[in-house]
Amino acid sequence: MHDLVIVGAGPVGATLALAVSDADLDVVVLDARSRGETPRGDRTLALSHGARLILERLGAWSGFSAKPGAVTPITAIDISQADGFGITRLTAHENDLPALG
Repeated sequence: MHDLVIVGAGPVGATLALAVSDADLDVVVLDARSRGETPRGDRTLALSHGARLILERLGAWSGFSAKPGAVTPITAIDISQADGFGITRLTAHENDLPALG
């Protein structure tokens, strides 16, 4: 019997497992990939600034940012809906932020 079962070892599941790693819990992480299977390397992931702060608190962000080209700031976001009217553009500069994500 486990105290916590995390289903999915993607970004959210892995972050949760890291966050509770210092707790006195018996934790198991389940994933659809077979043990030892290499995760796909062809996927891009956009993280919010809040997600970055969580990863910094957990001590994981420095490992990502140390790899050249692995982390690039999101400086502009276009918001629209297919076949919808209008578009909104948010920029980090206009909001006095170094990045939006």
